[in-house]
Amino acid sequence: MISKDGTEFDIEDSAAPIITETGESFGVVLVFRDITEKKSADQEIKRQKDLLQLILESMGDGVAVADATGKFVLFNSSAEHVLGLGPTDAHPHEWPQHYGLFYPDQKTPFPANEVPLTRAVRGESVDSVEIFVRHAQRPEGVPICVTGRPLRDPDGTLRGGVVVFHDMTLQKVSEEALLLAKEQAERTSKFKDQFLSTMSHELRTPLNAVLGFSDLLADPRYGALNDRQQRYVGHIHSGGEHLLKLINDILDLSKIEAGKMELTREDVNVSDSFAEVISSLYPLARRKSHVLLQQAEPEWHVRADSMRLKQVLVNLVGNAIKFSPDGGRIELAARKVGDQIRIEVRDEGSGIPAEEQKRLFEAFYRLSQSGAAVEGTGLGLAITSRLVEMHGSKLEIVSEPGHGSCFYFLLPTVEVSVRPRPRRVISKSSGDRTPRIMVVEDNVATGQLIQSQLASAGYETIGCDKPEQAQDLAVELQPDAITLDLLMKPVHGLEVLLRLKNDPRTFKIPVIVVTIADQPGMGGAIGADEYLVKPVDKQTLLSAVERCLSPRGGAAPARPILVVEDDQSTREVVVDLLTSFGYAVNTACDGAEARASVAQSLPALIILDLVLPRMSGLELLAEWRATPRTSEVSIFVLTSKDLTKEEERYIHAHAESLFLKQSSWREALINQLERVVTPAAVNS
Repeated sequence: MISKDGTEFDIEDSAAPIITETGESFGVVLVFRDITEKKSADQEIKRQKDLLQLILESMGDGVAVADATGKFVLFNSSAEHVLGLGPTDAHPHEWPQHYGLFYPDQKTPFPANEVPLTRAVRGESVDSVEIFVRHAQRPEGVPICVTGRPLRDPDGTLRGGVVVFHDMTLQKVSEEALLLAKEQAERTSKFKDQFLSTMSHELRTPLNAVLGFSDLLADPRYGALNDRQQRYVGHIHSGGEHLLKLINDILDLSKIEAGKMELTREDVNVSDSFAEVISSLYPLARRKSHVLLQQAEPEWHVRADSMRLKQVLVNLVGNAIKFSPDGGRIELAARKVGDQIRIEVRDEGSGIPAEEQKRLFEAFYRLSQSGAAVEGTGLGLAITSRLVEMHGSKLEIVSEPGHGSCFYFLLPTVEVSVRPRPRRVISKSSGDRTPRIMVVEDNVATGQLIQSQLASAGYETIGCDKPEQAQDLAVELQPDAITLDLLMKPVHGLEVLLRLKNDPRTFKIPVIVVTIADQPGMGGAIGADEYLVKPVDKQTLLSAVERCLSPRGGAAPARPILVVEDDQSTREVVVDLLTSFGYAVNTACDGAEARASVAQSLPALIILDLVLPRMSGLELLAEWRATPRTSEVSIFVLTSKDLTKEEERYIHAHAESLFLKQSSWREALINQLERVVTPAAVNS
C-alpha cells in the first residue's frame, strides 16, 4: 500500500478485531509498517550482487564458492570454461571423480579430503596447489593452479569457502620451453668448451708440425737450399705463424666471451711492466727504427693481473709499431687521475678517422690503410678491449688523422712502500772448490733471503744490487751460476739476461730467473736455464741450482730421451730436432705405451705431451712423481693444451720445464736440455 505522500506500507498478516462491551464486532485494527527502507536495502543488495556477478563473470580466473554444507552458491563462467563442467549437486567426496582431478603426474587420483575447496570449507587456507583435470569433456586434460580461502562472518562464524584457479597450460609450455632452452644452452656451452679444448690441440698440433719442419728445412745441417727454396720455406713459416696467431686469438676471445678466462689480481708495478713490454718488443721496433719510451713513477702500482696487463700493453704497443711509419716515436706513459692510474700508449702514426674508431674494437675489424696491405687478424684490439673490461675499466682512444693516436684506460692504484736498495754483499764459505752463486736482485729482503738460503747449503754467494753492473761483475768473478730477477731498474732483467747470453765470456754460466713475472716461455726462449716464480721456497731454489751445476759434457748418456707424443708429425719434428743435436731418442705414441716403456727402462729425460690416448699426460706425471723409482726422472712438458691455473701450478711443481706449442719452444727446449742431458754425438 502506498500513501498519498508516496510512503509504502505493508500490512501485517495478523489483524486484531474491535469488540464492543456488548460483545459485538465493531471492526478490525490493521497494523501498518513502513517498508521503504527495507526495499531500498534489498535493491542495494541486489545491485551489489549483480555487480559482483558481473565482476566474477568478467574474470579470466575461475571462481567457485560453496557454503558450509559443500553446496555451490557461485560458479563463474571462467570456472566452467577451465574445468569443462559447471557446478554439481554431488557431495564433496565425489568431486574428484566428477571433475576428473589428478595429481600433476596425471595418473594418481586427487584425494577428496585434499581438494582445495573442501579444505577451504573446513576453514583452511591453501596456496598454489597444482591439479591436473581430465574427464570426458576434457580428454586432453588441463593443468590448473588453485588457491583457496575460508569465508567467515565478522564474528568468525564459518560460512563456506572460495577457490580461485587458472589454466596453467601456457605457463607449462613456457616452462618446458625455458627448460629446453636452458638445456640447449648448457649443451651449447659444453660443446663450446669441448670445441675450445679440442681445437687447442687439433689445430695447433699440425701447425706446429708445419713450423717445426720449416725450421728444420731452413737449418743448414739438413742440407743447403737455393734462394728460391729458402724463400718458399720462409713463406711457409710466416704463413704458419700467422695461422697460429689467428687460432690463438680466436681461442682467447672465445674463452673471454664464454667466461672461462680468469684473472689473478695482484699489486703490479707500472714502471716494471712498461720496462718488460719495451724489452720484449725492442727487436721489432728496432727493425722500423722506432724509439720506444716509457714515463711512469717507480713507486706507482696498480691492482691487475700482471700477465693479462702485459698482454694488453704488448698488443697496443705492437699495433703502434705496425701502423707507425719508420723512425716514429712510441711512448708508454702513466699518470695519476684521482685514485686511479691512467695508462696510455701514444704514437705518431697516421691517426685513425672518426668513422673507423666506432668499429675499432669489433672482432675481425681491421684498419684500412690506403695503398697498403691490411695486416693482422682483426682480433688483437677486440681481445685487448675485453681484457681491459675484465679489469673493470674501458679501453678508449683519442686520435686524429695525421696526428697520431693515444689508447688509454684506467686501473685502481695501490700504495706500496718503496724499499731502499742494498749494497753489494759478498759472503764466502771455506774451501776453494765451493760453488759460487751471484744473486742479482734489487730488493733488499729478497736478495738477503736468497743469499741466506744458498749460504746455508754451503754455497758462496755474491750479491749484486745494481743490474747495470751484473755483466761486468759476472765477467770479473766468473760465478758457477747466477740468480736473476727480471723486474729491476734501471736495466730490466731480460736485458741483463740477453747481455750475459750474448757475451762469449759469460754465455756458459747457467742463469736461474727468480721473479714474480709468470712468463717462463719468455725466459727460456732467450736462454734462462731455470725459471722460478716468486715466492720460491728453499728446496725449490736449491734443486734448481743443483740441476744447473750438474756436470755437463763427459760420457755419453747411458739412456735415451723418451718423447711421448701421439701426433706423428709433431713426434717426428721433436725427434729430428733432438737427433740433430746428437741426442738419443725413444718414442711412445700414447699414455699406456709410455708407461710400459718407462717400466721397462728408465729414460734420461721425458718430453711429455698432456693430451694423449688411453692415459693423459697429467695422470702419467702424477704416477711417475708418486713412484720412488721414477720420482727423480727429469720431465719436460710440451703441450698445446690450454692450461688452467691449477694445472699450471701443478706442472711447475712437478716438472722441470713447461713449453707451450703455441709459443716459440724449439730453441728454449734445446737450451734447457743442455743442462740436463749430454748429447751422445758430442762424445762419439
